[in-house]
Amino acid sequence: MRRSGQFIMLNALLLIALAFLAACSPPEDSSPIVTQTPVVEVSVTTEIRQPEAQRTITIAADPWCPHNCTAGSEREGYMIEIAREAFALAQLDVEYTNVSWARALELADEGYIDAVVGAFTRDARGFVYPEEAIGYARTALFTHVESDWSYQA
Repeated sequence: MRRSGQFIMLNALLLIALAFLAACSPPEDSSPIVTQTPVVEVSVTTEIRQPEAQRTITIAADPWCPHNCTAGSEREGYMIEIAREAFALAQLDVEYTNVSWARALELADEGYIDAVVGAFTRDARGFVYPEEAIGYARTALFTHVESDWSYQA
């Protein structure tokens, strides 16, 4: 019974981690920053198997703290930390890199990377998203009480 609970938790964490997506930035015109590798497919079984070799999941995004911050920094963001913890359970490493949002989407769509992190569902139609969000973002605008500025959509 304990293995069953661990299996369900592992599956849930893997599904959440696979569904990460990122925020917005202007597009870049440079070539891919990573060599083309096949997208990692994760199959779910009732057996716990040891992988033949350590594999790497590549995630890209533009920094959008606290969700996903600067790659290689002491604190890369809570979504990157969750991805590392979840994939570690399946003996998978996570490589996280920063590119513009448009570039991250392009790299994922073309199969150069495995995931993007921190996006809204409207940002990347056709991508896989979790049933429950693991983070929320809200825009709040403030101005000085004496200012006559108002937001115009």
